[in-house]
Amino acid sequence: MRRMVCLNPEEAFHIHTWRCGHAGDEREDAYIRTAMYLGAKQITFTDHAPFPGDSFRGRMKMADLPEYIKTLSELKAKYQGKIEVRIGLEAEYLPGFLAYYEKLREEERIEYLLLGQHFYELAPGVYSFSMKEKSGQANGIIRAELSGVESGYFSGVAHPDRSYRYLKPGETADVGLAKELIVAAREHHIPLERNLSSMETGQFYPEMFWKHCPDDYLVGLDAHSVSEMARRYHEAAFWNEMGE
Repeated sequence: MRRMVCLNPEEAFHIHTWRCGHAGDEREDAYIRTAMYLGAKQITFTDHAPFPGDSFRGRMKMADLPEYIKTLSELKAKYQGKIEVRIGLEAEYLPGFLAYYEKLREEERIEYLLLGQHFYELAPGVYSFSMKEKSGQANGIIRAELSGVESGYFSGVAHPDRSYRYLKPGETADVGLAKELIVAAREHHIPLERNLSSMETGQFYPEMFWKHCPDDYLVGLDAHSVSEMARRYHEAAFWNEMGE
């Protein structure tokens, strides 16, 4: 079988900022300067996207989004010719917010929308984190990822395997769904991310997901601090050098 290839070996990809409320307090300039020191040719910020009404935790507020875009746009211009700074967001696919995704797509300064499915929509205004019975969440998240891939709004899929962390004791995942997601991503030319944060925390499941995926992939640092970014960038370089 052809060996899979990392699609972004010189990129600090999947970087969060202080605005999400669960990251370090370093400002974006520090991430960029460190990425340059590491030898990265590109850095892609994908902070957790706000949603209208600020209904969800662990992300920036809607009021912070203009300043996020403005700050990164200024830094993009400042470091032009030295490193490529890309402005992105990480967001769940929720069918109740289609008009919002359209607005994000219309904002020309937002260059990358990363699908990061941490929960999913059960009905308008009702989400999986409110479920009393937690079984079935792993498959529900993969179904939502599949819909997100097919929606056309997203350019990549963050930690597509992380849904398996929600498996209850004795519960098994629907392998057919995982295969369906992998095929759909390939057909829509949307790469899947191997997430170094998942690997570090033991929430990475190669035997349950990646053995079905022969495609090339993105390496995501999923960094919430400058030190995490630096450590994981070195890990990614070693990983690629050793051929996984």
